[in-house]
Amino acid sequence: MSKDMEAAISMQFDLYGHIARSYENLKKVGSAHYTIGLVEARLQALESNWEKFDTQHDKLLATYREALAGHDYLKKDMQSLTEESYIAQKSMFLDIFRSLKNKVSAEAPAVGANFLQTSRTTLPRIQLQQFSGRYEEWLSFRDLFNSLIVKDASTAQVEKFYYLKTCLKGEAELLIRSLPTTAENFASTHSS
Repeated sequence: MSKDMEAAISMQFDLYGHIARSYENLKKVGSAHYTIGLVEARLQALESNWEKFDTQHDKLLATYREALAGHDYLKKDMQSLTEESYIAQKSMFLDIFRSLKNKVSAEAPAVGANFLQTSRTTLPRIQLQQFSGRYEEWLSFRDLFNSLIVKDASTAQVEKFYYLKTCLKGEAELLIRSLPTTAENFASTHSS
């Protein structure tokens, strides 16, 4: 058995460990400290580890199929074991993510409603529009978003970035999908 194959298998077992412990590592932070950004970052790390595992698995089979025949890696069916662990971990992250997102959504209208009630009691609530990245939609999206979200002093930067992310779709959404929901990322992506 080659050293390269043993190193690759060892890396696979390490990746399995990282995947299988993902949710436990999040729990160490404590649920009171969970944020949408933290859960997104942990979910991205989990997905990255799964992609590495899956790619390496294909390379191992393509290069060392015969040598792996009697190895624990195939006997234990590490690919299936890791995939099931990945799916279980991802489902727990998504449950927390959706819970946090719903909590923010439930709190956000209350803040917006109070603002509108005190300053514009006769106007109906304005729904934020979606932006797909098309040039002809940009000016109306920018002006409305700036008016309702950016210029609202009672809304935190991280909340503004959350609102921005929920308004984007298509190519525009793809550009910032991987950015964690943080105040710093709103400041770096937003230009007045």
